[in-house]
Amino acid sequence: MMQQLLRLRRLALLLVVILVAGCAGIEPDPDTVEREDDEVESARVDPDPAPEEPEEPVLVPDLAPEPEPRPRGFTGDSLYQLLVAELAGRQGDLDTALENYLSAARETRDPRVAERAARTALHLERHDVAIEAAERWVELRPRERAPHAVLARLHLLTGNPDRAAEHMRAVIDVSEDTDTGLREVAALAGQVEDPPVVIAAVRQVLADFPEATVLHYTVAFQAAEAGDHDTALAAVDDALTLDPDYARALLLEAEILLARDEADEALAVLGEARERVPGDRDIALGYVRLLIETGEHDAAVREMQQVFEDFGGDGHVVNTLGFTALRIGALDDARIYFQRQLAMEGRPDEARFYLGRIAERQGDLDEAMAQYIQVGGREYRFDAQQRFAVGMAQQGRVDEALLHLERLRHAYRGTEAQLELERTRAEIEWQGGDSQAALGIMNNLVEAHPDNDDLRYSRAIFAADSGHFELARSDLEAMLERNPDAAHLQNALGYTLADHGVELERARRLIERALEQRPGDAAILDSMGWVLYRQGEHAKALEYLRAAWERSRDAEIGAHLGEVLWVLGERSEARAIWDAAAEDDPDHRVLRETVERLAE
Repeated sequence: MMQQLLRLRRLALLLVVILVAGCAGIEPDPDTVEREDDEVESARVDPDPAPEEPEEPVLVPDLAPEPEPRPRGFTGDSLYQLLVAELAGRQGDLDTALENYLSAARETRDPRVAERAARTALHLERHDVAIEAAERWVELRPRERAPHAVLARLHLLTGNPDRAAEHMRAVIDVSEDTDTGLREVAALAGQVEDPPVVIAAVRQVLADFPEATVLHYTVAFQAAEAGDHDTALAAVDDALTLDPDYARALLLEAEILLARDEADEALAVLGEARERVPGDRDIALGYVRLLIETGEHDAAVREMQQVFEDFGGDGHVVNTLGFTALRIGALDDARIYFQRQLAMEGRPDEARFYLGRIAERQGDLDEAMAQYIQVGGREYRFDAQQRFAVGMAQQGRVDEALLHLERLRHAYRGTEAQLELERTRAEIEWQGGDSQAALGIMNNLVEAHPDNDDLRYSRAIFAADSGHFELARSDLEAMLERNPDAAHLQNALGYTLADHGVELERARRLIERALEQRPGDAAILDSMGWVLYRQGEHAKALEYLRAAWERSRDAEIGAHLGEVLWVLGERSEARAIWDAAAEDDPDHRVLRETVERLAE
C-alpha cells in the first residue's frame, strides 16, 4: 500500500511539472490569430484578427454568476492516463496522447485536460472527438471565450451552422466588449474554408448584431471566395453603408470589381477612397497594387512616390514600396525606398542586399559589391557572398571569383548550400565567357536533380546563350507545361522563340500573357519589343523597347533598342544608346555582336 501511495505521489509531482511546462507535442492555440500586415501583393485581406485573450475571463451583466466547477482530484488511473498522454505528445505520438487525454477528460473535472483533448483532436482532424472534448471544456468553463471559440470552429468544420452560431454568440457574450467579440467571431470564421456554412452561421449572428460592420465584411469575403460576386458586393455595400471608409471592405470591393472585368470601376473605388482618407496606408498600398494589376504602370510609379511622401516614416510601407518597385522594374525608385529603409535601420542586411541587386541590374558593379560586402546577417549573407563572387567574374576576375566560391563551399560544407554554390559556379563560368563549361555544370546538376525546376531554368538560360536552342526550348516547354501561368517562363520561352525567329505568333502570345501579369517588367517589355521587331512591326517595337530602356539600362535592352533605331534610320540615336549601354557593360556579348554586325 505504501509503495502504491509513493508511486502516486511521484506521478502526481511529475504530472504537475509537465502540466506547468506544457506539452511540446501539441500545436499552439489555433484560435489565437495574430494580425498580419496587409501586403501590397494582395488587395484581399482576411477578416479582422482575434484580440488577445484577456488574462481573466470577463463576466457580463446578463450572464448569471455560476459557481466555478471544482476540479475533481486525480485518481491513480487518471494520473497515469495524463502522464502517458503528456509523454506521448512530447514524442509526437498524438493518437496515443488523444486517447489518454480523452479518457482522463471524461473522468476528471479539470478543464485543462478537456482543453488538451479538444485541441489535440482538432489538430488531428478528429472532429467528432474534438466536439465531445470541447463540450466537456465548455461545461467546465462556460464563461471563458476559448472553449466556445473552439466549438464554433468545430461546428463550422462539420457543417453545422446553427450550433456554430450558438457558440459564436457565446464568444461575443463573454468577451471584454461587443466589438472585441465581433472581431473574434470574424477571425474564427476566416479559419474555415466552407463559405456556404460560414455565411449561414454569420448571418444568424448578424440578426442579433445588424450593425456589425466586420460581420458584413466577413460575409462579403466568404462570398467572394466562393465566386459569388453578387452576394459579395451586396455584403460589401452593407459594410460600407455602416462605415464608408472601412479599408478592408473598399479593398475587397475593388478586387471583386476587377474579377468582374470592371477595372475602371475598381480604380474609381480606390482612387476616391485614397483622396477621401489619405492617411490610410492600407488603401494607399492597395491602390498601388491595383494600378499595377490594371497595367497603369506610370500611374503606379507616381502613386508610389506619393505614398512614400505620405508614409515615408512607416517601415512597413517603405519596405513594401521597395519590393513593389523592384518587382515592376522601377529600379531608381526601388533604390530610393531601400535607401530609406537602410537609413531607418530597419532590416539593414535586407536593404543592403537589395541595393546590391539593384546596382547589379543597373550595371554598377562597384556599388553592388560595396553593398554585398557589408551584408552580415545570417539571412542574407550567403546570397550576398554568392553575388559578390559573380560580380568579380563580371569584372573579369574569374579566378578570384572561383577562389571566393571555394571558400564559401568550405564554410558551408555538409549543407544544402552546396547545390546553390555549384549553380553559382556555372554562372561565374558563364560570366567569364565559358558558356560551354557553364552548360556542362548545369547538365550534371539537372541529371542529379531532374525534378528541380530552378536548376532546369538556369540550364535553359545557359543553353540558349551557348547556342543549344533545342535544349533550351525543351527545358522551357517542360517547365511551362507544369506551370502554365508562370510569367517568367512565358517570357523566357517567348523570347527564346523570337530570338531564333521561330513560331513568332506563339512567341508573341506568350510574351503578351507574361506582360499582363507584370506590365512594368523591363525584361518582358524588351521581349515584347523584340518579337514585334522580328515580325516587322518596327514602330510598335520601338515603343516597347524605349519603355524597357527607361526602366533598366541593361546592355541587351540597349542592343535591341539601338538595332531598331538603326533600321528605322535613327542612326545617331542608335549609336548614343549603344555607347550608353557600353559604359556599364562594354563586353556584353549581344551588345558587342550587334554593334559589329550593323555599325562596323
